[in-house]
Amino acid sequence: MEKRYTIGVMIGNANSPHTMNLMQSIFHAAKSMDVNVLFFLGIHSSYYYKSYFGEDTEDDYDYQFNVVYDYQAFADADALIIAYGSLCIFLDEKERKTFLDKYKDKPCVLVEERDHSGKATSIIADNYHGMYAVAEHLVRDHGYRRFTYLAGPYGNTDANERRQAVFDVMNAYKVSFDESRVAYGDFSSCVQQQVNQLLDDFPNMEAMICANDVMAKTAYQECTRRGIIVGRDIAITGYDDWELAKTMNPPLTTVLQNAFDMGYMQ
Repeated sequence: MEKRYTIGVMIGNANSPHTMNLMQSIFHAAKSMDVNVLFFLGIHSSYYYKSYFGEDTEDDYDYQFNVVYDYQAFADADALIIAYGSLCIFLDEKERKTFLDKYKDKPCVLVEERDHSGKATSIIADNYHGMYAVAEHLVRDHGYRRFTYLAGPYGNTDANERRQAVFDVMNAYKVSFDESRVAYGDFSSCVQQQVNQLLDDFPNMEAMICANDVMAKTAYQECTRRGIIVGRDIAITGYDDWELAKTMNPPLTTVLQNAFDMGYMQ
């Protein structure tokens, strides 16, 4: 009897639209090739839950909840897909090598991260040029000069590359822009504080560039709450082109990152 292979998928932030699309595409690809697939799901970051339950403690127990990633050792998987882009939200950058070294003896695909070991395959979006295009569009085609940027988390490769693109566009077009105009979120909808801080500090901004669509939606909501009309008083852009982007009012200007295709490729 021919062996039926098993692939383990280590992934976090399962309530994110981008992550859900990745999971669906991996599942459908595995089904079409008659491969078993096991998902090892980590929770969202603690910031997400604190925003709902009102905890103001600085304690962070993400590492305890995400011990699920160690369970793959008991699953006897033939290969692993590690969606490091979602996992590293829980990890300090210095932990990267230690974390990935646990899985170095198994065939592996890294998603949303580049392999520096030469032992794995990597799949990652062209974050830099995608974000460069949307930021340049705002400067060159709309003539905006007063910007803020709602960035993704420190240590996340997607977030770092998108942030660098924004700074490079501003530098190329000689637009005044520095670190004071950047706030850092965690790619979730729980960025009300960051959005309002930018709105308070820069009330005359013309555009807020957001590192993903989920955070952009929160920016829409906070502007509406303040009586600021998106599309008239302020421009807001995103990244991902999630399914709700076209239903937002006005439709969100964003960058397509095809998570379904990315997942199927793995």
